[in-house]
Amino acid sequence: MQIKSVIRILGLLLMLFSLAIIPPILVSIIYQDGETWSFFYALILIFVSGLLLWLPAMQAKTDLKLRDGFIIVVLFWFVLSTFASLPMLLSESLNISLTNAMFESVSGLTTTGA
Repeated sequence: MQIKSVIRILGLLLMLFSLAIIPPILVSIIYQDGETWSFFYALILIFVSGLLLWLPAMQAKTDLKLRDGFIIVVLFWFVLSTFASLPMLLSESLNISLTNAMFESVSGLTTTGA
C-alpha cells in the first residue's frame, strides 16, 4: 500500500473541498444571517488540515493499486463527512451535538435527506 500517496491525495481532496464552502459564505454575506464566521472558520480549518496532510507527502508520486483506490474512497467519505459537519458545530445559533452534525453532513453529502 502506498500510504504517502494516499495521504497526499486525501490532502489535495480536502483542500479542494474547502473551496465548496465559498458559496455558503457568499450567501451568508448576502442574506446577513450571522453565520459567515462559522463558514469562514470551517473553510480555514479544512484547508489547513488538507495542507498539513499534503505538505509532508507532496513528493510521493507512485503508482496506485486497486486497494489504494478503495482506501482513498473510504477515507475521503469519512473525512469529508467529518469536516462537512464543522460549520454546524461552529455555529452559535444551531447548538447542535456532534452526532447530529455528523448525521446532517452525511445526509447532505449522500443526498439521502432524512
